[in-house]
Amino acid sequence: MQNPDRDRASIRRDLSIVIKTRLVELPNFVELQDDLVHHGFGRVLVSVPRRHARSFRAQICPRFTLTTDEEVLDAFGYRERLADSWYSQQLLKLLLVQLIGADKSWVLDANTLLLRIPDHLFTTNPTSLECGNLSPEDLQWHQQSASFLGVARDKRNAIRPLNQLLRSSVVAQMLDHVAQRYQNDPIRTLAGALRRGVRNNFPEWTEYGLYGAFAAHLGVASRHLFQRNQTKIAYYRETIEGLDM
Repeated sequence: MQNPDRDRASIRRDLSIVIKTRLVELPNFVELQDDLVHHGFGRVLVSVPRRHARSFRAQICPRFTLTTDEEVLDAFGYRERLADSWYSQQLLKLLLVQLIGADKSWVLDANTLLLRIPDHLFTTNPTSLECGNLSPEDLQWHQQSASFLGVARDKRNAIRPLNQLLRSSVVAQMLDHVAQRYQNDPIRTLAGALRRGVRNNFPEWTEYGLYGAFAAHLGVASRHLFQRNQTKIAYYRETIEGLDM
């Protein structure tokens, strides 16, 4: 008989985690890193702007991998300057899921506090996408992202915009879809939309809006289930009332 605790420890060790962060979040990242090490996670890819890499290199766990945003974009053939911002980090998260080369990756923001390890990390197929508890703004971003892709705008499939487990195969198919829809390099197309979003102060797409809408478009082929989950597994630090940061 298999030991479930040992199985979970093995899954934690092998599960891929991607984190896009920046220097201002370094203290928060170090705390998150401590939690990940404590829980036995070992395959972690962290991306930061090149100018911040030295500071992170001095703090990062030796078994984690540090890359730069510029290296990630270059790996996908995109060599234009893309300013580090709330907008650009969304593209980088999707590319990191592809770059790490795993079937699925847990996408974490550095400014989160882990409260517990979610059960759905230990399921094999299909993988859950968490829905529910979305703000009107989150729902609007989902609708906008679906329109960008030209797929159904179903609010029932809007996923929570943090800490989701994403599949590289879905990201790859989504990039192919963008390339075919716009008849252009998908990274260039997505980056161009980001730049327009900066100018207009409103995003044409968000990473979780795109992913959720496209996973719903694929249906069972995405190997995802859309589930409403009211249990908090992580909080953005600013949402914890009374927490002295």
